[in-house]
Amino acid sequence: MQRLILFFFFGFNLFILSCQSNIDKGAVLPSTFFDITQYLHQEIEIHQKSSILKTVAFNHQEETKKITSFDLRSDLTPFFKSNINRVNWYDKYQVDTMKTNTTNSFQITYTSLDRKLRTDQMIIKITNGEVQSLEIHNSTKNLFMNLEEVLIYEQGMKYSLLNKQKIIGNKPQVFKMTVQPTD
Repeated sequence: MQRLILFFFFGFNLFILSCQSNIDKGAVLPSTFFDITQYLHQEIEIHQKSSILKTVAFNHQEETKKITSFDLRSDLTPFFKSNINRVNWYDKYQVDTMKTNTTNSFQITYTSLDRKLRTDQMIIKITNGEVQSLEIHNSTKNLFMNLEEVLIYEQGMKYSLLNKQKIIGNKPQVFKMTVQPTD
């Protein structure tokens, strides 16, 4: 009986060990698309101590303020939420790369093939191996509302967010925020 229990115990452990994945938990899967998260974290590291000039407009009423202490990562949340670099989306976007007229410059455009996805298009402009700008077009459409969002990030912490929203029974709402460093 003890041999049977011992055999069962070792057999069960052998079965559990054989079911474990051979993939290293720390292994990083290769990037499918441009990784916004990695790029923005690098930019945050460089510019986290900068002061900015922030302009916010809501339905054409505008206010501008100089801000010396702020959370850049929080400000860039819409960009992080637009990251399309997900393994399960590798076949959901068409990728086009186009060389521009300038030497060592090119543009990568990701266009959604699935209308259900929030991020419709992402355009990345690169010169001499450095990202110059990132432009993202998001939209959400259903029976009750239409939401369009354009996010632009330019190297050196210049960015803007344009949000147009139309909800049934309400007037269209437009929100725009632009940020540029003052340092």
